[in-house]
Amino acid sequence: MLCGRNFRGRRSSRRWDFGFDRRHIKGVDTVADSVELRAGALSMFFEGGDLRFVRAGRYEIARRIFAALRDCNWGTPCGSISNLQIRTNTDSFRVTYVWRVISGEIDFQWEARILGEPSGSVTFRIDGVARSTFLRNRIGLNVLHPVDGCAGKKCRTRHVNGEIVETRFPVDIAARDVLDGFQQMRGMTYDVAQWISADFEFEGDLFETTPVQDVDGSTARQ
Repeated sequence: MLCGRNFRGRRSSRRWDFGFDRRHIKGVDTVADSVELRAGALSMFFEGGDLRFVRAGRYEIARRIFAALRDCNWGTPCGSISNLQIRTNTDSFRVTYVWRVISGEIDFQWEARILGEPSGSVTFRIDGVARSTFLRNRIGLNVLHPVDGCAGKKCRTRHVNGEIVETRFPVDIAARDVLDGFQQMRGMTYDVAQWISADFEFEGDLFETTPVQDVDGSTARQ
């Protein structure tokens, strides 16, 4: 999972009252009760706070882009969405909503904004605040890449220290939490097809691999 503040993919559910239980879409390759969106040459679906199946024509760029909170045991507590607003045009869109999770000692809320532009740029931003003090492993955006078309493919990663690394997407599931070449990234680029490349930019907090304490009033922006 790749964390970032802004996601931009370039071409170079309506399930309004749910408990935000992600189990209904895990491992499922079809999307029901969703809203189709377009950003220039890119198409995608919005469902339950997530972007799903981001494509340039018949080529899939990202399987899922979503924000999640992982507690101190790596559990993903369910939350709820409010103030959902979706505005669409033929080649652009704007989605905003408020997400809040209350589970045990956890009380956390973020405001999300997803913008799709005619240029084919998509920006996903979250601004969150802790309403209680609790331990967590990770809060942030995640990008899931499709196995078909990405496994073993060459890619270029950009890092917080300015380093650019030529690497490849893994072919097999790895036991390590973060693979070599994918640590502390600020961006990545790879070719989707002969005339199509995908470019991701990540800003904001970097994720941690050990429990971190969020204090009441602390913020997270990605």
